[in-house]
Amino acid sequence: MRAALLTLLLVLAGSCFAAAQPVPALKQRVTDLTATLDASQGAALEDRLAALEKEKGAQIAVLIIPSTGEESIEAYAIRVFEQWKLGRKGVDDGILLLVAKDDRALRIEVGYGLEGAVTDVLASRIIRERITPAFREGDFFGGIQAGTDALSGLVRGETLPEPVGGNRQPDTINLFSLVLFFAQFFVAPALVKRIPRPWARQHSVQRYFSCVGLVTGATLAYCLVTLTPIDLLLFFTLTAGFIGLFVFIFTVAPLSTWQFSVGSGSSGSSSDSSSSSSSGSSGGGFSGGGGSSGGGGASGRW
Repeated sequence: MRAALLTLLLVLAGSCFAAAQPVPALKQRVTDLTATLDASQGAALEDRLAALEKEKGAQIAVLIIPSTGEESIEAYAIRVFEQWKLGRKGVDDGILLLVAKDDRALRIEVGYGLEGAVTDVLASRIIRERITPAFREGDFFGGIQAGTDALSGLVRGETLPEPVGGNRQPDTINLFSLVLFFAQFFVAPALVKRIPRPWARQHSVQRYFSCVGLVTGATLAYCLVTLTPIDLLLFFTLTAGFIGLFVFIFTVAPLSTWQFSVGSGSSGSSSDSSSSSSSGSSGGGFSGGGGSSGGGGASGRW
């Protein structure tokens, strides 16, 4: 009898676990498991949501699935939010728009930090007035776009902590910091040439590093005043790498073998540093920032 009861309990438990729909991995802001959106529509939504995150720091993600199975859309949305961790940690400025297409149900799940801006009433209104009318006409892209645009408008009206990189142009400033970094290794040789020849022959290594130190110090002083923390980190990393390279060349490898010259050495090293910087900046995908939700938001059907 006990064995039969245990078997029954195991079967029931297994069926419950089997009924739970898995949460897909978060790789981008728009995840469509139903092929409802074409590539251009998905890219358009992705660009809009990426622009919002760059401007405000908040994260909005869209998930389209066939069904939540036996689980309510509210419970499934919470599980997705917990796993994806939308929004910044401590700010909790994330929003999930979940569409269960075959169930004809949808949910707007709001992070703690945005519950004042996107109230349950406003979320319900967005569903009723912006999303479901388009869904009833079969226009899923139009409904999702209208819904995310309305949510983005509410987020833009909320006072949130400045995103990392804020209102600057990171690509331009990072390029400028790289120019400053490489410039010091071209300015230093010019200063070296102005040193008297008798002394220079006896102190070839010392004179170069002295000039590099002088130029680097002046450059760092300027960077500390004008550049952002991210640019400073990039500058310090590249500088440390170059210094390590030069120390290796001058201390480990004999000068007679290497026949090292200031001009060719800085040029070749610049090329190596540029390629490593380029490869290091590639890669990516989208990920949550550590945010959480308390169950705020609204659900609807069409």
